[in-house]
Amino acid sequence: MNRTIIRFLGLSALLFCNCLFPAMAAKIGIAMPNLVVPRWQTDGGYLKKALEQSGHTVDLVFADNTVETQINNLKQMIGNGCQLLVVVPVDGKSLTEVLQQAKNKNIKVMVVKHMNCLCTQHIYTYIEDG
Repeated sequence: MNRTIIRFLGLSALLFCNCLFPAMAAKIGIAMPNLVVPRWQTDGGYLKKALEQSGHTVDLVFADNTVETQINNLKQMIGNGCQLLVVVPVDGKSLTEVLQQAKNKNIKVMVVKHMNCLCTQHIYTYIEDG
């Protein structure tokens, strides 16, 4: 992902937090696909730092390229009260059910599409990595 896209994602997350939660700090979950690709470590770290500097609490997790792990990570973030989820999916087609759970709890979801992600029906905003 080029730096422009990740900075746009970070700014979008900050704007969402400031607009959706103007009087309080939000709890934000960031779900990355893996630690193997250095890009996800860098991008996740950048987002976490930028959001924490703005006063938000951030839970950054990695899924080891396993759909089941990412679903469990997202369920845990939903259960822990995250108000915004930023997701780079391992396989977006497999996230429909867990994203519906987030929607049912009024949790906003930002998804960065990369490769093969078709999970657009339950997300608040959608950013394509291109």
